[in-house]
Amino acid sequence: MHPANPLSKTLRNLAIWIKQDASFCLIILVIFLVATWLLLTPIWPRVSHQTMLRFHLQSHSFTAWACQFPIPAMYNFANQYEIDEYPPGLIDPLFDASQPRFLNHFPSRCFTFADARGEYLREGANQWFTLTSSYRGQKLTSKFHLKPSGTLTPSGPHQQYEVIRLSTEIEHVASK
Repeated sequence: MHPANPLSKTLRNLAIWIKQDASFCLIILVIFLVATWLLLTPIWPRVSHQTMLRFHLQSHSFTAWACQFPIPAMYNFANQYEIDEYPPGLIDPLFDASQPRFLNHFPSRCFTFADARGEYLREGANQWFTLTSSYRGQKLTSKFHLKPSGTLTPSGPHQQYEVIRLSTEIEHVASK
């Protein structure tokens, strides 16, 4: 009689454990996948690019966006937004009042659900938003036009808006 191979015994015990507590194993798997994503973010530019696309509501599909849901929106991405009353490039105002502002996590929330949404969109006028995210030599810029929707009814004191994506550009900045 040969002693049992330690590897096969370990695998057998693991299989029994998975059958007994599959939900806990699923939680451990999700934690492992999230930790792997976070560790790959600074190493593999494609991973950080996918995260930036998520910040700009530009994921390739809803499934790709939803799979990234458990991944924390980290503070080490430089997310900014800028608001203008005029279309980009239309005129160069003498006194440009717009200033880029930093916004942690998702810069698109400045017009989707953040507290500032009421401030920026209360007037019922056209607004142009420029969102910029940068991370380790990558820079993603998205431009949006928010215009009051004539087909939708106003909800309370605020006007409903139609969101039109004007452009999304990726730029690779040389590191020093």
